[in-house]
Amino acid sequence: TRIAVSADVGPDLIAPWRSPTLAIVYAEHVIDAASLRLVRAKSRSDANVILRVPEDTSVFRSPPLEAELAGAPIPLADEVQMIWDLHDLGGDDRVEAAGELKKWLLRSR
Repeated sequence: TRIAVSADVGPDLIAPWRSPTLAIVYAEHVIDAASLRLVRAKSRSDANVILRVPEDTSVFRSPPLEAELAGAPIPLADEVQMIWDLHDLGGDDRVEAAGELKKWLLRSR
């Protein structure tokens, strides 16, 4: 299934600003979290990975946006989605990271 990594990890791979503490991962189809060795968090604040299956597939950028982590390609969510996710997660440092990602996006166009 197609996946895309978003906040906090995705933006940090493009425009490093903060140390990621959470990964939002979008999947085109439902993924068995247990097969990835993930366990259900008691609450959102306890989670370090959030899996989402969006109805709108525009989160999967075309052409794909990728970054490298330890020599492996990591598919990233659309930049605007990553900015939205940073704001949704909240916190001043994430809002600043969203600003840095916006600057990167404007420079890269």
